[in-house]
Amino acid sequence: PSAADKLPPVLKVIHFDAAVKHGIGVANRLLQQAVGVEVDGVIGPVTLSRVYAGNLPEIVSRYLLLRRDLYHNIVNKNPLQRRFLTGWLNRINKLRNFIPAVSR
Repeated sequence: PSAADKLPPVLKVIHFDAAVKHGIGVANRLLQQAVGVEVDGVIGPVTLSRVYAGNLPEIVSRYLLLRRDLYHNIVNKNPLQRRFLTGWLNRINKLRNFIPAVSR
């Protein structure tokens, strides 16, 4: 499971979107990278404690940067995917713009 239901609202939205777009395992690994814990793809107490102890705006920023990097890596591995890159990056930007509404 993605454990999105256990996350703060702003991170819940970003993580759920990543799980839908990239799959739960990739989303979980991205979250773990963003909070700086061992990456095993399982969101457990260590990851959650780091989420709640961390600086949420920094975690969100790192998470979105990791997703951006993931999209660029997809294109680097398969240049035919470049035609989707603008849309993928727009998705990240729309999430970034949506965050203030979720944070209220």
